[in-house]
Amino acid sequence: MLRVYLDQNKWVELSRSRKTGFTDDLAGVWHLATAGVERGLLSFPLSAIHYYETNKRVNQQSRWNLAATMAELSHMHAIAGPSTLVPLEVEAAVAKIVPGSLPAPPIQAFGIGAAHALGADPGTFTGLSSVEELHAAGMPADMLNLVHRGLVDAAELAVLARTEFSERAKQIAAQVRLQMGTVDRKFADGQRSYAEGIKARGLRHRRDEGLSRFDLMDIMPLFTRACLERGVLLKPEQFRDIEVVERLLRQVPSKWLVREMRRVRHRNPQQPWTDSDLNDVNALSGAVVYCHVVVTERQWAHHLNKEGLAEIHRTTVIYDLHQLPELLVAHSIA
Repeated sequence: MLRVYLDQNKWVELSRSRKTGFTDDLAGVWHLATAGVERGLLSFPLSAIHYYETNKRVNQQSRWNLAATMAELSHMHAIAGPSTLVPLEVEAAVAKIVPGSLPAPPIQAFGIGAAHALGADPGTFTGLSSVEELHAAGMPADMLNLVHRGLVDAAELAVLARTEFSERAKQIAAQVRLQMGTVDRKFADGQRSYAEGIKARGLRHRRDEGLSRFDLMDIMPLFTRACLERGVLLKPEQFRDIEVVERLLRQVPSKWLVREMRRVRHRNPQQPWTDSDLNDVNALSGAVVYCHVVVTERQWAHHLNKEGLAEIHRTTVIYDLHQLPELLVAHSIA
């Protein structure tokens, strides 16, 4: 099965086209994509960022139309986020590094539903809604039809579309937006502060080293615990050499990709960091590593291809949805 990750803005493009009955030149993209999904050849997984960005939409009809497009094409397939993937990657890295370790279990990057995408307990959304409740909330017939056709569970649709028909549904939606929004702001503020500090101290020549050390320290507790479980004690002096730091960080592919994406952005100080940049970095770090095709913004497609970051993982990264049909045909999907 070919995994295709669409950035939020690409889902928005498809949603606008779908709303008008695909009377534009995206009709071919949609029909080929849905045919591939129905035949079990394609999967368009949703990430935590898709839930967050969709839930943020204030206009209910706009939000529901976008959620319907996502639900119909994705069938609620999901890709796990960094909080799930990085610990698993660390376990796999330590299993390779420490002699005598048993192989780590395969990393299950893909699953079904909001719980998998958000890294939540599987029972979090159980019993959240029914078709009757969605109907009472005024959900359009075309969305309810997805549930009747068995493509989407009612509770899953309620979470993605932020259907706040009950106090529990309102609380869940608020938690998703608050948690991820707070992290967004902290990330952007942190990157701005880092860039300003490097410039003020005249340490631009050590900027990349600082990024590597920061990212390794961020996941060092995971490494420490995994090594201790195998009877190995990590010592600070082992990581004085930056080559050692980067060699270890490279063993955690999605985390290393985060480091590389930050490196590329910090190389261009004229481009300010925004609150939504963490969305791009987190979503793409997993998508590029685990999906076969990624359709993202032009600037990220340029950077990921120019720096060889997509090629490392044998992932095709493009920025134009119109390129997708030809690409899928090349993969023998059509």
